[in-house]
Amino acid sequence: MKDLTKQVVILDNFYSPYIRQAILILRDGAPADRTPIIDDAERIINAYLKKSGRKKRSRKLDLICICAAMIGLGLIAAYFLL
Repeated sequence: MKDLTKQVVILDNFYSPYIRQAILILRDGAPADRTPIIDDAERIINAYLKKSGRKKRSRKLDLICICAAMIGLGLIAAYFLL
């Protein structure tokens, strides 16, 4: 029967206001020293936060462009109706 035990590391000391805790399930053969694992996890989490931040900014920019286009179309329509 296959061994079903897994090594788990729980990280809960983040400086992020968005992430409270991360649970890592390690691959077989993970080093006994957890420092590189924690560094890798923090790198992945920071990359995720940066990526999700870009999406939020682009949505805001899209919303601003849509509002500007609606105002512009409204001004053009008002000019032709007057």
